[in-house]
Amino acid sequence: LAGLSKGSGDDHLLIDSEEHDSHHHPLTGGHLATQSLPPKWVDTVDNINSVLVEIKRLMSVLNTLHSNRLGSVFGRDLESKESEIESITAEITDCFRNA
Repeated sequence: LAGLSKGSGDDHLLIDSEEHDSHHHPLTGGHLATQSLPPKWVDTVDNINSVLVEIKRLMSVLNTLHSNRLGSVFGRDLESKESEIESITAEITDCFRNA
């Protein structure tokens, strides 16, 4: 901030960088943290993004299960495939509810 116009009448707000520590904050009298924590909503957005990644993965698995299910109309494992489809569908629904 040194080197700014000193004729503006705000001389008391100017800080000479040679006289003060570069981390000293004149208004609080303390030192500024070199790193600050992000706002809480950033964690929420990160959580939602990770849930969306999981939902996309589960949707891909569900799509494959439906494709396999359509190919085995008379198979012995028809009930287990339908059960697995229902389970994955419920898991996707839970992801949406908990996001």
